[in-house]
Amino acid sequence: MKNNFIQYDRPTRLRKAILKMKADDLSAPPVTVGDVVKLWPFLSPSGLCPRSIAEIANSPDVDEPTFLSFMKLMNSYL
Repeated sequence: MKNNFIQYDRPTRLRKAILKMKADDLSAPPVTVGDVVKLWPFLSPSGLCPRSIAEIANSPDVDEPTFLSFMKLMNSYL
């Protein structure tokens, strides 16, 4: 049986979570401050401002502890 699962990098997975995309969507566009503000009740405990979160999500790499922290705050398993 062939596994068609695509493994995405952490920044893509984080952007998908913020944008409320499905796991099987092929790509995730850049996140805006407005996108982060929509999830502010969940992301505010991070202690970062929306602009910083958008910059992290749009960066080429997100370190694992930061990624896991954001995903836990959003209760996302992408």
